[in-house]
Amino acid sequence: TGAEQQLNKKKKNKKPAANGNAPQPSSAPAAKAAPQPAAVALPVNTDLTVGVSEACAIIERGAREAKQQADKVKLWKEWTRQANDKASKLKYADVDGTNLDFKQVILRSKALEICAESCISTPLHPDKESALAQMFASFLPNEGGACNNLANLLVRLSNSLAGDAPDTLGAAQRAVSGIVQSLKAAASRDGSEAEAANPVVTWLERVSSLDKEIARAQTSLTKLTAVNKGVVTREVANTARQLVRLHEEKFDLLQPESIPTVKPPSGALGACLRGIEELKAVISGHLKESESKSAGAASQDAAARSAQAASYKREAEILAAQAAQVSSQIRTLEAQLYSLRAQAAEIEEKRAALAARQQASWEGASAASSSKGGKPQSALLTPAHYRESLVLAEALADLADPSRLAAASPEQVLNVQTAQVNSPVEYVAAAESLLGVALGALGEVPAKLSFCRQRIAQATKLVQLGALAGKAVEDSKRQQEEAEKLMADTLRMAEELVATAAQVRADAHRRYDAMARFNPEKAATVAGHIRNIDALEAQVQQQHSVVLATASGAAPPPSAPAAPTAAAPAAATTTYIP
Repeated sequence: TGAEQQLNKKKKNKKPAANGNAPQPSSAPAAKAAPQPAAVALPVNTDLTVGVSEACAIIERGAREAKQQADKVKLWKEWTRQANDKASKLKYADVDGTNLDFKQVILRSKALEICAESCISTPLHPDKESALAQMFASFLPNEGGACNNLANLLVRLSNSLAGDAPDTLGAAQRAVSGIVQSLKAAASRDGSEAEAANPVVTWLERVSSLDKEIARAQTSLTKLTAVNKGVVTREVANTARQLVRLHEEKFDLLQPESIPTVKPPSGALGACLRGIEELKAVISGHLKESESKSAGAASQDAAARSAQAASYKREAEILAAQAAQVSSQIRTLEAQLYSLRAQAAEIEEKRAALAARQQASWEGASAASSSKGGKPQSALLTPAHYRESLVLAEALADLADPSRLAAASPEQVLNVQTAQVNSPVEYVAAAESLLGVALGALGEVPAKLSFCRQRIAQATKLVQLGALAGKAVEDSKRQQEEAEKLMADTLRMAEELVATAAQVRADAHRRYDAMARFNPEKAATVAGHIRNIDALEAQVQQQHSVVLATASGAAPPPSAPAAPTAAAPAAATTTYIP
């Protein structure tokens, strides 16, 4: 490739300098350059080192010089090989002294953007799509087959736009270049940057994730209840508590104050989407022009000619600005001289093609206006062609945003809120169920405590009487310790259940106004559940007193635990006053 030739030439020029017996040059200019001893002192391995800026310029020049399809495919395959070559000895030294690999150098340069633009300038045969996709996948994120889709769109666009006006080609080249830049930015963007770019995406993903977690927790709770045959274990209680927490988090996320503001895309993605909109606008303008011609108009009306002239003028201004920028870079950046001159030549060719097209357009319009009923002299593409091109341009927007940062919209937020309209009822129903679980678990605690107290008392009495000796004494002490530990764990779980019940009741009351605003039609149903929560929490407190009395020995032996006596949810006509 052109890049390899430049790098090989650099190595060949350095090797004679490393040899102290190298013959002296005979020409006068060479004699002046010979007295420089710095190259002799460099270690041999510097022959395989090239500066990043120089490498970028060489690689970009190679990308610009690959005009024929065979040359392009050869270049793409070579880049793919170098990107996957882990044994390469060639090093690229950055200005701070760090070494970069070939992939990092490609991403630092504009080589991928140049390749994408060159695909638009000349039609590509479909059999070149695979090599192009592999090359892109070696450097860019390929989430959801993004690189395959990019290669496919470039091939289709290159063939669809082959006969289009220069302003369409220029807008298309800027659009695909912006897509490559957006994908490069996405590759280096972490999660926090993505969230900062558009926090609504994170909000939508969290709501969706909570729905899945709630479904899993509900399924798990149902299975655990069936396996334990209604007996409340610690796992059952923890699952019920987690289910309520998930419902609380989801309901709080759905509140207006929790919904982040939709931000317009910025940075590389914003510039890319603006470029795509520009391309769509140019194609739409040509579509209107073509439809007008297809309708039988003898010549363009003044508005159509003005729009066409404005489009050409805008493209000319863009190219003129690019030419001025490149000319300035040529004067100031000698290290990139060859690459920038090649770029300037390309832009001048575009300007010449644009001027020729504009002149032909005006000559055709004048000739058509001078002949009554005559047909326009310049050929126009059909409306179907421009509609197809517009579809391809719209497909670019999906490709530009693999993380869907630009997809979040107020409409999506509204759709999510509408779909979650029943979340208040689901939340308070889960809270009521949790308090029922807590009451059931507390009902079993006195029996456990009495059992522990009996074991502790028996073991203590036997040890005190001295009726046991040796291993029997050790077993008795171990049983006493186990009973004390079980009693402590049971009391700790009871305290946690009581605290959870009180907190859940308080949280439900605190959210009642928001729940009533969120879905006024279900406010009465929510109120009924909250009354049941109040009744269950009161029973939990009563049972807690029994537990404490049993733990201290002040209560009689416990009987079978009573079932929760909370009333059923009130009818829809009941009004709740918190």
